[in-house]
Parts: sequence; C-alpha cells; structure tokens
Amino acid sequence: MARDPRNTYLEQLLTGKMFFFSFFQLGMVQACAGFYAYLVAMNDYGYPPHLMLRSGDSDYWGNYPLYCQFVGGQYVNTAGEVDHTRYPGNHPPTFEYPLWDEGDAGYVKECVFPIKNVLGRDSNPNSRYMKYVNSEFMTDLRKEGYDTEFKVATAISYDHNTGEGGADMVSIEAIEALQAAGYYEYTPWKARVSGFWNSKWLAYDIVGGVSESFADSQIPTSKINLDDAEYEEKKKLKAKKKLEALSGGPSLATHEVRLYFNKMSLGLWSICLQDWTMGKTQGAVWYAQTEQLESVYGWNATKSSSSNCSVPGSMVVGSQESAPLMRKLKKGQEIGEGTGVAFTEALFCNGDRSYDRMLAKHGITWDYHHGRWRVDFSDVNGPYALQYPLTDREKDDLKTKAQNCWKLDDHPNQVQYCKDTCSTTCEKVPGVDRANTTIWEGGDGYDVKQCFSISSRMSQREALYQARTAFAVAIVICQLFAAATVKTRWQSVTTLGMDNTYINFGIVIGCITLAYAVYTPILNNVIQTRPIRFTHWLPGIPWAFVIIAFDEVRKFTMRITSRVNLKTGKIEKGWVEKNSMY
Repeated sequence: MARDPRNTYLEQLLTGKMFFFSFFQLGMVQACAGFYAYLVAMNDYGYPPHLMLRSGDSDYWGNYPLYCQFVGGQYVNTAGEVDHTRYPGNHPPTFEYPLWDEGDAGYVKECVFPIKNVLGRDSNPNSRYMKYVNSEFMTDLRKEGYDTEFKVATAISYDHNTGEGGADMVSIEAIEALQAAGYYEYTPWKARVSGFWNSKWLAYDIVGGVSESFADSQIPTSKINLDDAEYEEKKKLKAKKKLEALSGGPSLATHEVRLYFNKMSLGLWSICLQDWTMGKTQGAVWYAQTEQLESVYGWNATKSSSSNCSVPGSMVVGSQESAPLMRKLKKGQEIGEGTGVAFTEALFCNGDRSYDRMLAKHGITWDYHHGRWRVDFSDVNGPYALQYPLTDREKDDLKTKAQNCWKLDDHPNQVQYCKDTCSTTCEKVPGVDRANTTIWEGGDGYDVKQCFSISSRMSQREALYQARTAFAVAIVICQLFAAATVKTRWQSVTTLGMDNTYINFGIVIGCITLAYAVYTPILNNVIQTRPIRFTHWLPGIPWAFVIIAFDEVRKFTMRITSRVNLKTGKIEKGWVEKNSMY
C-alpha cells in the first residue's frame, strides 16, 4: 500500500487547505462568474458597466430618474416609432416619445442622478389646509374612512414634512440644471423589449392603486379588490374606488409615507416658486458626487429656470455668480470638491389645481378676462356650509401658491392629466379645466386621471433584480459543476465518471430548485428574484468549465509530482499535493 492510511487526528476533512480551496480558489471563480453574469444582464437592459460606477450611492438607483448625455441615437415610442423632430444630444424626450434607442452607433456617454437639495423634516405631512379639504371636499368620502392628513395626488396636502427620517427631495431647479448641461431623462429601449417591461410605467396612474412591481411600491396597493367580487358588489366597489381616487388615492400609513418620500415625488418641488431669490438655505446637500456637482455648476438660475428665479448676480453663464446650487468655490478648489446648497423652502406643484379649487369653495376664482382674482361670495353668505372659514392670510397664501404653480402646469416633467385612462397618447385635460371641481367629480362625462412617468426608475429597479437573479444563477451553476469535480480528490473525474447516485440526485434537485426560484411568482415575491432570459443562464457556464479545468489540472499536477519511492514503496508527496490536497 503506497499511501499510508489517513490520520484521523491530524488529517481531518475540514482543514485550512479545504477552506482555502473552497473559498479562495473555487470561490473566487464563482464570484467572477456571478459578477460577469450581473454585468451582462445589466448591459442587455441598457445599463453598460461604465454607467453604473458609483450610481448606487445614496440609494438613488431604482428610486430616482437617471439623467444621461447621449451621443447620437434616437427617441422612440413604445411601438418603436422614431421622433424625427428631436435630437437626443440637444433635446429632452417628450411624454409621447420617452424612450432612447441607440439607433445607428449611438451610445450613452455619462449618467448622473439629480441632487436632493430640498431639505425634508422628520415628521409626517401635516398641511394646515387638509382640515378644509377633509371638511369641504370629502363629505361623502369621510363616511367611507378617507379623512386623512396626506394624499400623494393632492398638492395642497404637501409641506416640508417627509415622513420618518426626513428624506430630502429633488427640486425642479436641480433637474433643469442637468438639462442645461445636456443630461436628459433616460429610459432605455432595451428595457422596453425586455420581459419585465410594463408600458403603464410611462403614464402611471398615481391614484389607481395598482402595484408597481414585486418590489417595494412607492404607492400602496388599493385595499379595494374588484377581481373576486360579484356583479352587484363590483358596481359598489367601483364607486368606492372612484371615491378613493377623488380623495387622492389610498391612505398611507406612517411607514408608507417614509417609503413614498424615499423615491422621486409624484410632482415637482420648486425652490424659486417659494423663494425667488433662492436665499433661504441651511447647510449642505448631505451627499453629492463629483459628476453631480460638475453637471449643475454654472447653471444660470435667472435665465434658465422655468419658475422665474431672480438670483442676485446670476447673469453670466458658467460663472460662480450663476451657480446658486453650489457654494462659492475657494481659491484653487475643484468643482468636485465643492459643496451643494441645501434649501429650506420649496413649493410642491403637481398640476392638480387643488389651491384653485380650495379658493373656489370660498368664492374666490381667477378672472381670465381681466387677469385678476374675483370674489364671487364670502364664507359667510356663500352656498356652502363651511366648517372652517379661511383667514385673509390663508387666502393670500393660497392665491400666491396657485399662481406660482400655474407656471409648472405644462412642464415636461410634470404630472400629466388624461381623460378616462392614463397613456402617452391620451386626450389631455387643460390646466384651466382642472380648476373646476365639477370636472373632477365626472360632471363633464369623463374621469380625470393623474399620470406620471416612473419608467426611468422602474427600468433601473427591474434591471437590477434581473441582474441579481442572473448573478445567483451563475453562482449555483458553478457550484453544481464544482460538486461534480470535487467528488474525487486524486483521480480525474473523466476516469471515475458520474456514477455517484447521491451527487447526481443533488445536482438534479439543485437545478429544479433554481428554476422554481427564478420562474415562480410566489418565490419571485418572497426572495425578490425575477424570470430571466435563457441567455442569462449562460454566462456562468464558461466559468463552470474553468472550475473543472482548474481542478483537473491541479489533480493532474499532483499525480505527476507525487512519486512512489522505489526503496520504501511509499508515496513522496510533491509540492502541489502538500499544499492543495485536502
């Protein structure tokens, strides 16, 4: 017998060499396989590796729209029809043509997220006007339990309270600074032709109560379920769901408010509309990358904002004086070393004209012919039995906010208002009509739908889940191949073959379990996997053969370097066996 029996006291199975072989040799190959599959999947959905460097910082990915500089390419709609009127290098996409396609040799140069430069407060929204909304607009709704302090689709319910943790928010000024620097919202066409795509993301009904995906939704799903109801019950539930939509959507619990504000708000926050000098600041943006600061530096607030900023000294494009989003640089300081400014005042507008409708309930309407506010009746002698009359100060505040929000009614990044159904080709409801409460209640024969594009962030989020699943699949495939190759410590697997019933059974069960984890909705929801393309099963296979080749070479080297001593008849271990035999 050339080899001595194993010393059970010294030569145990779980040794340092075993751990080194498993985790630092085979494990590193498996990790490379996983990352390779991850990058392949992300690239296939429109996010090549160079776009992802540092993009996951500050929890932006999947929660905020991505803005990119395009070289060539074209904007297309969901049918693939090209917008020939806009060049992606100089123009942003439109609501009707929101997708970017590489076309003939186009590519994405660089991407950034907008900075979060509006300070939030660590408390649930508690607008003082909501007591008027609940008492005047929701007489019937209160009976159904819709009396609430915050509704995501009602602009008048917003203040600077952004839930537990006080999440900061992105301003329209930060977005317009990016656009002035040539960065435009990016929703890849490659995501459109994927299995996870949902065209409703392009015009998402923000009060429809439909879940965005398996992932944590920004808006909670409506508790009113029409699917299993009988005909008569379904009619009652539809009416109830319409009341819910009129009230601004499902009510949000405390943790849901925090979840909502951790993503891009469904509307626009404007610093200039609240403070046209942009002078009310406090501290700095808590996180901003070099690329983010470089993209907003030199933005001319006075000339370039759609909300009529008038920042003192902000006249020369590219000068320090025209950079209200950043603090003045010190001598010799690079832009990337600078500091973003955090603002304490901002006005939320989503185009719903809730400020106008509040004033109208109190007899104050805008006279478009004379261009001024008109008082039709007072709180005392009006047609409504008002529980809470407005003070003169509140009326002036509502007038100012209403007029300011008109400036953002038709902004490309604003909530879109459609008749009856949300889509990129819907018939729009003009801003003037939205000030009429009767229209919101279906008095003109159609329902007003509030539609917002969440396609950019949802494409990011779902591509990420696809890539994570591809990562896991590659790891498991490599482990299954590793199980086959380590069934023998000395002989080649080609010599002994695959005749171990238990290992074969384990490999088959592993494949079945992996397929269930990838393709069954229940497990998709529980462990956050996604049904991936067949091609995304393949990136791990070459690395699996690398594992087999590596171990076969290791065992072959052991066999030719460990020789039998002819005098003693015992094996003299070579260097490879001494250091890698487990």
